[in-house]
Amino acid sequence: MPATKPPGESVPSYLLVERYDRVGAGKDVRRLHQEDFCQALGRPPAAKYEFNGTGIRGPSIADMFALVRQHMTARDITRLLDAVIFNVAIGTSTPTPRITPSCSDGALRSSRHSRT
Repeated sequence: MPATKPPGESVPSYLLVERYDRVGAGKDVRRLHQEDFCQALGRPPAAKYEFNGTGIRGPSIADMFALVRQHMTARDITRLLDAVIFNVAIGTSTPTPRITPSCSDGALRSSRHSRT
């Protein structure tokens, strides 16, 4: 039966997203290891954002692309660029530090995740 609503009332909208950081099903679900760019660049947690008021500069977009170029493929560089463009387009004020490269089995891989 289709959802109905009273006249003049709006139906709440939402976006349902499948978790990118879990694999498996049922009782066999496990969390994938991931690091944000602050961790991957060896910066302290207080330096998560480029301009953070601590006196320790956080990762810049240039730092992030340098890391991706060093450890990832051209496809991963394009994914990072896509994520940066998307975050700028939606007006996220601090987009890039939360784009998380995922590490598993010793290989650095990019996720398609970006949080606001």
